[in-house]
Amino acid sequence: MSWQWAYPYGSNYVDTDGFPRPNTPSGRFSNYKIQSDFIATMLGLEEAPLAHARTAEKTCDPSGMTFATGGAVVLDSTSHEFPTFTKQVNTFRKMVKDGTITEKQLTHSVALVAFSGNDYASTGVIGLSSPNDINAYIGKVTKEMAANVEQLLKLGVTKVLVNNLHPVGCTPSQTRTNNYTTCDIFENLGASIHIIT
Repeated sequence: MSWQWAYPYGSNYVDTDGFPRPNTPSGRFSNYKIQSDFIATMLGLEEAPLAHARTAEKTCDPSGMTFATGGAVVLDSTSHEFPTFTKQVNTFRKMVKDGTITEKQLTHSVALVAFSGNDYASTGVIGLSSPNDINAYIGKVTKEMAANVEQLLKLGVTKVLVNNLHPVGCTPSQTRTNNYTTCDIFENLGASIHIIT
């Protein structure tokens, strides 16, 4: 687990007093840019907007805001400590309703829903015994994602991008048991089903 206050987010567990290195992105599970940074660049920004947790209350940077939380899931789980996608959308909703995020900002907005498979890697697919159970669980995840995307559109977001799920079984956390030599086929099956659901 790495923490967002340690620089760079994702590379180590040591806090370097919060001093960023010049001319580099702020990290976030990477030593370079992440998906939201690349999209921000396409929109003419240097990197993705600040995280909601790092902004003053009742403020929104003119370039936007990031509600994502590393480790978050779609489905609510008592074993998970991070805010769900629904909680992130609810935070966004409150900011729209109280005027922190303006109608003008909404009409020019692009929302990126970057799902990384935490529902599958940490709680879901592992432990399910049959293909029917796996399909049903993945169906719950994708249905909840679609409901939240619909909420974003109803709130006035004009463009919503939803990423495809990467091959979860090839991530280091899933390949550790075999010394990082092969991907977990079972986990990748779940990712494949997610993409077509």
